[in-house]
Formats: sequence, C-alpha cells, structure tokens
Amino acid sequence: MIYTSGTTGRPKGAARSTDFAAKPGVMEYLFTSISFFRFDENEIHLVCCPLYHSAPAYFGIITFVMGGTLLYMPRFDAKQFLELVDQYKITSTHLVPTMVTRLLDVPTSFTDRLDLSSLRSVVCGAAPLFPEVKLAFLDRYGPCLFEYYGATETGINTAITPEEMRQRPGSVGKVFANNELVIYDERCNVMPDNERGILYMYNSIMMDGYYQNDQATAEVYRGKYMTAGDVAVRDAEGYYYIVDRVKDMIIRGGVNIYPIEIEEVISRIPGVDDVAVLGQPDKELGEIVAAFIVPNRQIPATESEIIDYCTQELANVKIPSNIIFIDAIPRTPTGKILKRELRERFQTG
Repeated sequence: MIYTSGTTGRPKGAARSTDFAAKPGVMEYLFTSISFFRFDENEIHLVCCPLYHSAPAYFGIITFVMGGTLLYMPRFDAKQFLELVDQYKITSTHLVPTMVTRLLDVPTSFTDRLDLSSLRSVVCGAAPLFPEVKLAFLDRYGPCLFEYYGATETGINTAITPEEMRQRPGSVGKVFANNELVIYDERCNVMPDNERGILYMYNSIMMDGYYQNDQATAEVYRGKYMTAGDVAVRDAEGYYYIVDRVKDMIIRGGVNIYPIEIEEVISRIPGVDDVAVLGQPDKELGEIVAAFIVPNRQIPATESEIIDYCTQELANVKIPSNIIFIDAIPRTPTGKILKRELRERFQTG
C-alpha cells in the first residue's frame, strides 16, 4: 500500500490487491513500460527520488525485472547526479520537475567535461513540467526526456516520447498501455475533443480503494472509473493536456481561473526562480489571484516587472492581485507544491 502525497490534505493509503496474476492486462502494462521507456537487460538505473513514492519504486522494479543494476542516490544534487551518470554510465533515471530544472541550472562549463552519452531515458512525472523547460532540456541533454501523467492510485495513464515532445511540448502524451480514459463534465457528460473536463481513468493496476476511508473512495469514483482530480483536454489526435487540479481552481467573481496557466507565464520571467499561484479569500470577489514568488538571487524580478509581464500575456482577471515574495516554495519530496501550507499563510496574515 502506497500513500498519496497529501498536497491538499492528509495522505491517504491507496490499497491494492496483491493478486495481480488474476487481473487481465497487468503483463501488458509491464511490457509496455519496458518498451516505451526503452529499458533493456543492460540497464543501469539511478534512483534519485524517495522509494516510498510509487513511480521511483516502479521503475526500480522494472530494472530488476530486466536484470539490470540500481544505483541509489540518498539526496539529489544536480552536479553529483551528472558526475554519477559519467562515472557509472547511467542509462535511465526517474526525476521530478524541480530536479529537471536544477539540471538546466548547472553551468555548461561543468557538463562539458563529462560524458553523458549513456543516458537514454530520463522519465519525469509527479508534477507539472512546463513546456519551455522540456524543450530546454532536450536541447541541452539530447532526446532522452520522457514525461508521463499518472497517480499513486492509478499508475501511469498517459506518456510521451522525446520525439513527440518536440511537436507537442504542452502535452503529457497519449493513452498508455491498457488504460481507458474519459473526460467528464460536472454532470457526468462525456466531453468532446478540445473541451475541458475532469479526467477519469481505469486500468488493471488501479487501487481497490483508500484504506479505511470509504467516503474518500466514493468521492473519486464514477462507476469503474476514478479521478485524481485533474482537469484535462484531449485534442483530435488523442494527445492529452493537463490544465490544472480541480481543487486548485480559483473562482474570481464567478470566473474560473486555472493557476497552472499563470504559473507557466510567470515562470518565463528571467528573475523568477519558482512560483506558486492560488486563490486568496476576498470579501468582494470570493477569491483573488495570489502569486508566491521565489526571486532569483542574482537578478531578482520586481513586483512591477512581474505585473507588466502578466499584463502582456494574460487576461486582466488572471493578473495576480497580490504578489508575495518568499525564500522557497514548500514542496513534497516528489516535487509537488504544498498549496495547503501556502493557504495557511492567508489565515495567519
């Protein structure tokens, strides 16, 4: 039983039956994982994320299934990571978006003296990876970056190759293995292509339910399908795009605003190192847009620069009404923003 990250509340135990042999599609899921992410019998996999998280544990299992080797890194450091790739000829790894960003921050003068050619599969997930970061990573480290969408409760649901990523950097890919995906509106109507809705999934390795929490289990299921609470869009070619999380949506004066859109814009500002956007309670409008900003230490962006940039890129209702500069965005060890901790700052003033 693996526990959820608990970004919006207490972690919940995703309980699964151990009788996988009785479930159709389990082997297809495993073999698709091996072939899609390009694992083989010579795998040398570097573990950088906590093994209590479902994804690093799963890719470690795949490595053992293939007869490969695991190298464990107790605490992630971008330069040390690259040195280990060079020293041990690492072929694959699983990273979260903050780690990908830190690898881009390493000076080229450091990487130029290393041989990183063995690295063929950098699998990234667990949190949103901005399109410009994906493209920058591909430019810098070559066609080795894969991204997936999934959840502790459902495993991997979509995935995208480096080649597809070049063409659709905003997408998290197509349906993975034997998944069934459907996008519903709030009335349980199936949404057509290019229309937003809540993404629901079904596959052979899904959880049976949340441990000793029937109410939480019932809240996420519609028939056999369950949701991790993400808003998504599917295009006409079958590629999926994650718009935001339902619980993170801001309702300002009756207008629905998705924080991830604003976060993507602000993250492009050179003087911003990290950002988290959420709704701040407001007596008149219900909520206003608040942006927590980690400024760059060398060339920090000013409040006016951030507002000016947002004014050029966003509709007026999406421009942050409150900008709060902080030293670090609170995140889980797997890179997800702990927005519940940021919301507590509004309550304490």
